[in-house]
Parts: sequence; C-alpha cells; structure tokens
Amino acid sequence: MSGGNIKLEKIELNIDAFAKDGGYKIITSKENRERICANIQYYKNREINTFISCAQAFLNPQEAFDFILYLGTFNDPFVYNTASEILRKLAPQVDLSGIIDNFPFEDSIRRALILNSLPLPIEDDFIPFIFKGATSQLVINRCAFLNLVNRMKDQDPPVTPALHSMIQRTLDLLANDQAIPVLCTWFRPAFHYFKDNKRFSSLLTHIIHNGDPEVKASLGLHFAEAYSVTKEVTLLLSDKNPRVVAATIPSLSSLNLAEETVKPVFSNSSHIVRVLILRHFKTLPEYVVKEYMKDSSYEVKIDLIRFLNNYNKGLKHAKKIFSQPNVGQEPSWRISYEMLAMNENMLMDIGEDAFKFALAKADQHPIKLAKQAVEVLAMFAMIDQSYANRVDAYMQELLEKKTPYTTQVYNMLSKLKEAA
Repeated sequence: MSGGNIKLEKIELNIDAFAKDGGYKIITSKENRERICANIQYYKNREINTFISCAQAFLNPQEAFDFILYLGTFNDPFVYNTASEILRKLAPQVDLSGIIDNFPFEDSIRRALILNSLPLPIEDDFIPFIFKGATSQLVINRCAFLNLVNRMKDQDPPVTPALHSMIQRTLDLLANDQAIPVLCTWFRPAFHYFKDNKRFSSLLTHIIHNGDPEVKASLGLHFAEAYSVTKEVTLLLSDKNPRVVAATIPSLSSLNLAEETVKPVFSNSSHIVRVLILRHFKTLPEYVVKEYMKDSSYEVKIDLIRFLNNYNKGLKHAKKIFSQPNVGQEPSWRISYEMLAMNENMLMDIGEDAFKFALAKADQHPIKLAKQAVEVLAMFAMIDQSYANRVDAYMQELLEKKTPYTTQVYNMLSKLKEAA
C-alpha cells in the first residue's frame, strides 16, 4: 500500500488479517467500519465484497444492513448484486421504517439497494419512498423501482386497485424513458399491469418499429406474451440484428405458429440463432436440418448432433456425419465426444462407421473422449463376436504402445469387457 493510505487510515487487507478469524475483529469494530466507509473509494471491488460478506457473517442484522447500505456507491455490478442479495436476506429482521423515514440520501444508489431489499407485502408507509425511485435521476433507481413492482405482482395480499392504478400510470410514463436499461427492465412488470390496457398494443408496436436493438431483444424474451397483444411482434423474427432474433427463440418455440411465420428465423445464418433453435425446438422442417448440416460452426455442429438424437429423421443425417471422408480425423474433441454420446440405438443402427470412429478416438485426449469411445467399443463387442475380436486386437495394440495413456485406456476397456 502507498503512504497515502496510511494518512487516510485505510484498513489494510491481507491474508494475515483474515487467516485466524475470517475478518471478525476487523468488521465487529465500529471504529473500523467507520474508517472503511470513510475510505470506500480507495478499496478494490473484491475488498468491498469481502467487507459485505463479513458483515453478514459477524454482525447482527441491523448493524450489517446499516453498514452495507452506508458503504457508499458501488460502481461494480457484481458488488452491487452481492449487496442487494444480502440486504434482501437481512431485511425481514431489520427496522426498515427507521431507515426509510430518515433517509438522508435523497437521490443515490442506496435507494435502489433498499428497493431491492423490501420484503413483501409492501407496507403502505413505504409507498411514497418507492415511487420516488421512479422519478430518480439515476437509471439504477428507476430500474430498481421496476424490479420491485414486478415482484409486487405476486405479493399476498395482492396489490390494491388504487396502488395498481398508480403503478400503471407510472409505467405509462416510464415507457417513454430514454435510458435503455430502464426500457429493458420495463417489460416484465408491463406485461402484468398493462395486460388490460388498450394503449399497451400501441406502446409495443412503437418499440417494435423504432426501438433500440437491446430494447427489442428484451421484448423478444417475452415474444409469446407480446404475440397475444399484437401480431406486429412477428417483425422481430426478421430483424437485421441476430441478437433480437435469438431473444425470441425460447418463447417462440412454445407457440404453434405457421411455418411461414417462423421461416425468417429458420433461414437466419447467425450461429447463435441456429444453436438456440436446435436447443429449443423439438422438431424442425427437413430443409432446415439439411441446411444446418452444412454449417461449419463447431457450436452448431455440436447442438445439431444432440438434436438428431431425438429427431424422427435423425438417423439418416447421423449416418451422413459418420460417413464423411476423414471423419476419424475430426479435430474437435467436443464434436467427437457428442458423436460417440449419441443414444445406443442410433449408434448401433449406424453400425460399422460408428465402430470405426470409436476405434479412432479411443486413445485420444482428453480422457473424457477416450472413456466415451471405450464405452462404445465395449457396447459393440457385446452384441457381435466379430466386433469383439476386433476390440481384442485393438487392446493388444494398446499394450504394445506401452505408454501411460494407452495403458489407462486398455484398463478401462478391459474392465468394461469383464463387467459385460
């Protein structure tokens, strides 16, 4: 540490300070906590995170809550999220009325921390404090307000009609917010409080046609809900930004839309779009699978192989993969592993090509790949004597190589044969 740190009386953090008591002596001293708060700007984010965790572990709930809240501005999302999570756990054991009634920080991140931590159901006395978050100059406070009213939709007893109306009017105003994070956060509560509002359709349509890609991507995450409000949301499926299209897929896959409507998504060449399609759609048109078979992306190949396992026409495409020239020289161990991890019936139906591929990969690194290849070889050896003879010959080759790795592979194969 520099000499300036001594003048500021900064608490020195080192291994020795925490080795014996985990930071108990440091954090339980009120004087030390005051010094930490006074010099918070001189600490690294990981050090602040340590103080927050120590406060939760060693202080009573009220002391811990006050200390974390008064630490100051968190400029790191990870530290902010950690603080929010811990404060929410502490909040039910804390006198929040005293903090809110005497809140000295009119417009600071501390308001967001409190909004994030408020337990449900919300007390009536807290409502003015909550709605000040919606008019805050700080984006993080407006986002915290939206996250809180989203949580409130599930509270018991439910939100009163009067409060529901207040929230709805505020959401109407925030729909015109200029901050992208606010608009991205807006959708979750909006789909609950605005579901019977006649203006909701026009608000969504405006965003679909004029919104920032980040905002449209956030809307895409609610594609199924938005589709029930306005069919204009299908325009997101042909958006030029792949992130927008990708965001629609998890929700889109739950709808039974006409193939013509979904076609723009299937024809999108983005690797991330294709990976998400393969992960979320249970079946695909044949032309889509044929097109994806040509894709050179490792991630698309991996998810395509997994998809073929449950696809009703998967066998013929799997056979093509295993019968490719030089398939045994596949450089990606992850692709090789997924090929050998296909279901047993599929591999048995592929037959000779699958067996030869397993032979080619059985002594390859990493051990995870070798183990999977060995299991496939043992499976073939169990059902046909000719395969068993070839496995025996291969095991002899492994012994002759006399390397630690080939010996390990030999032992794995030997154990599987004995178990059979």
